[in-house]
Amino acid sequence: MRAMPTDMGGLLRYLRERADLSPEYVALEIGRSARVIGDWERNYRSPRLVHLRQLARLYGVPIAVLVDAATIPEEITAGVA
Repeated sequence: MRAMPTDMGGLLRYLRERADLSPEYVALEIGRSARVIGDWERNYRSPRLVHLRQLARLYGVPIAVLVDAATIPEEITAGVA
């Protein structure tokens, strides 16, 4: 498995794949469309807090993992390997 990404979309995709879940399954579980899940994973849109809570539960991680990824400015994480 690849290294954990530092951007929100990459992190969401990483956690979904780690949980071995399809975008369609995640969408069904949280009441959104697979397209929206894809938009989040490509950083086209950002999930609301209510969806972050659902994703954290679904992916089996503390919500802080997702909230921290959502709030860390890009300039702080740029260049971090």
